[in-house]
Amino acid sequence: MASELVKGQDISQALAISQNDILEGLDGLPEGNHHCAALAAAAVKAAAMDYIAMQKEPWKKAYRKC
Repeated sequence: MASELVKGQDISQALAISQNDILEGLDGLPEGNHHCAALAAAAVKAAAMDYIAMQKEPWKKAYRKC
């Protein structure tokens, strides 16, 4: 669901995706699985921040660990 919400969005909109957005997109999850939506939202934010960092200093990509 997180990747579907990000499609077609710019970086600032991707950074704004929250746990609640993911839960709403899925029409909810069982209470014990809400942390999964939080993890997905954190992953989207981390990927967006990584993208921003690589845009600022593209030379670092060659030195990055896989």
